[in-house]
Parts: sequence; C-alpha cells; structure tokens
Amino acid sequence: MLKLWGNQISNPPNFTCIKSITMGVFPKRLKYAVVIPLHKKGDILNMANYRPLSLLPVFSKLFEKAMYCRLNHHLQANSTLATEQYGFRKGLSTEHATFSLTDYILIFLMAWN
Repeated sequence: MLKLWGNQISNPPNFTCIKSITMGVFPKRLKYAVVIPLHKKGDILNMANYRPLSLLPVFSKLFEKAMYCRLNHHLQANSTLATEQYGFRKGLSTEHATFSLTDYILIFLMAWN
C-alpha cells in the first residue's frame, strides 16, 4: 500500500522524520511494540520453550532504515569509523575481524623474534 500511495501520503511521515532529526527525539508512539510469544521447540505448555517477538510499526522500521543509511553515509564519507570497526559494516564480518587479529598477532610475534 505504501508503494502504491507513496507520493500521496509521504508528506506527514517526511515531516515527522525531519522534525525528529532536528529535535533529536524519536517519537514515543513509534516505540510501541506488540509482543507475541513465538514457540521455539518442545512442549507447547512449557513457557521456557517460547521467545518474545516484537512487532514494531512499519513507519518505525522505515525511519530506522533511513536514519541508518544517512548516518552510515556520513560516517563513510568523513572516514569517521576506525579501521578496526567490523560490526554493522557492509562487506565486513567476524571472519574479517578474526583474520585481522590473527595477522596482527603473527606480525607482533615475528617482530619479537
């Protein structure tokens, strides 16, 4: 529905995003979630076999994605992130962090000898 009517209904959400950014406050109403129990495995009568699942408003998720894209672009453009920062960065993973640490240790050990 958002894709179909996006041009007609985009002004209020856009206004909310801009206002939120300029004020530095995330709207309280967008923080509300409906929490439902999701069965993992085992006995359905045992509450330990469930985990909570939070259903957030769609606009909240869209706002989060927009803010992530803007912030990530700013950090990349200004080279703000340390080269050792691997989490939440595109193309980098725990394998990269492990390789980097291993490489650092090996270089240190070679210099030591």
